[in-house]
Amino acid sequence: WEDFNPINDGQVREMIEAGDTLGVFYIESPATRQLLQKMGNGSFRHVVAASSLIRPAANRWINEYVDRLHGKSWRLAAPADEVLKETLGIMAYQEDVMRIAVHCAGFSPRQADELRRILGKKAAGLRLEDARERFTSGCVLNGMSTADAADLWEMVHSFAGYSFCKAHSASYAMVSYRLAWVKRYYPHVFFTAVINNGGGFYAAQTYLNAARCRGIGVKKPDVNQSGMGCTVHGKAILLGLGQLQHVPGAFIERLLIERRERGGFSSFADFISRLSPSLVELRQFIRSGACDCIACGLTRPQLFWQYARTLVEKNQARLFDDSPPPLPVGDYAPEQKMRDEYESLGLHIDRHPVIVQRLHLLRLLGSQSRLINSTKIAACVDRRIVIAGILVAYKKVRTRNRLDMQFLTFEDEFGLFEAVMFPDVYRHWIGRLHWGVAYGVKAMVLEDRSAISLQINSMID
Repeated sequence: WEDFNPINDGQVREMIEAGDTLGVFYIESPATRQLLQKMGNGSFRHVVAASSLIRPAANRWINEYVDRLHGKSWRLAAPADEVLKETLGIMAYQEDVMRIAVHCAGFSPRQADELRRILGKKAAGLRLEDARERFTSGCVLNGMSTADAADLWEMVHSFAGYSFCKAHSASYAMVSYRLAWVKRYYPHVFFTAVINNGGGFYAAQTYLNAARCRGIGVKKPDVNQSGMGCTVHGKAILLGLGQLQHVPGAFIERLLIERRERGGFSSFADFISRLSPSLVELRQFIRSGACDCIACGLTRPQLFWQYARTLVEKNQARLFDDSPPPLPVGDYAPEQKMRDEYESLGLHIDRHPVIVQRLHLLRLLGSQSRLINSTKIAACVDRRIVIAGILVAYKKVRTRNRLDMQFLTFEDEFGLFEAVMFPDVYRHWIGRLHWGVAYGVKAMVLEDRSAISLQINSMID
């Protein structure tokens, strides 16, 4: 694996260029996926640059880099133009700061490294101001105009607090490329590993939904086949018993040891007699569907009935007799099963949650609203749409006028879509945005160099 180099794989590169990097280490955040789409170039060299550029203080330079990548002319005063030629006149790496300080401001290598370290400190204060004065005066002494020197310092200052050296970015980009290769050719293995790893930028539900979108089956936990974590089961993902809520890990470990030493459970009665679960533990196993494989034709309510009998007959020689459950004990409605599975696993397994909420949202939006799904967004550029989505990520930022706004990521059963809520709309939603909640979104569709997003006009929940 350490020697594996997929950077010349065309299909992986195309996937990265499309921003199809959900779950891929370091390049899966909304901002990075949109940057990759805008760049339209997923080569290893450009992923290295993107990995370093995507830092909090560099928004202006990110947009400038994309424009120059697509042909915008640029100029820098010599010798900065030659120093930054590889990255189109944009400082991308810590080394760029140091080289500019040496070649343009006359710093010694030691002084340039000191500047790098000052920029990395969160409370640089007066030291950073002193560095600015020495940098700009040095640039002017070396023949640069005051305006050009100030522009260079502004770029340097974007490295304050958080930045990468090129070797760091390159090593991250190689990991990104390798994981993108796994996602491209072995998606069921990829998503199983991402979920077992505790997810990444998003919650496990989002990765599970993405797997379903790719045609990968998702199976409920199974007392005879599941391990502690998720496992690959053919071309499907089999959820692990560790996903069960409110079941101690020690009990699951005991189950796995029992199964390994004495074989699988032949029936529900066998499961009860060998493990003696508490009612709290058993409730999670039954309602999640983990005991369906040993139910021998009994419904989930009937399994509870059987367990209740054990509490009455626990002193008898036989755990169960062969009499069937009373006729009134039937089965749960499908909607109840879905609620039970979510409450016991923390995940929606069979249906995307937005499907359940869509009719409710449509009633709130009014009969004149025509909902579309995320597959139709790209065909509606510069048009207003209405769409339902689950909120899966959001980030508050502050404008130059010090007003709060939000970037949001929603999801429907077909995938993710990005949105922005400007201050005039966001002020009505402060404190009302919650992860995992379904919203009806009325928005204008925008396109920026192949990156599609929604400008929200209004929402309902």
